[in-house]
Amino acid sequence: MQQQLTIILSVAELQALIVDSVNIALDAKAASKDTAPSGQKVLLTRKEAAEILGVSPATIDNYAKAGFLTPQKIGARNVRFRYEQVISKK
Repeated sequence: MQQQLTIILSVAELQALIVDSVNIALDAKAASKDTAPSGQKVLLTRKEAAEILGVSPATIDNYAKAGFLTPQKIGARNVRFRYEQVISKK
């Protein structure tokens, strides 16, 4: 006999759960095909871009707001930065 589990969620909690699940799936799909032939990732997270440029992730946000870097939206809340653009700013 199968056991059933009932979970009570608000509409907002359910929406957040769905959005998070979709973002995880999109990130996994993007990660599987965003690798350049050299093995270097084509899309970088804020943290990865910050490490390459030697700045903090907050500075990467400021660069994006100022137009110094162009963020690529991944899902509703996540952004990535193109490797080529980050390297060109080094």
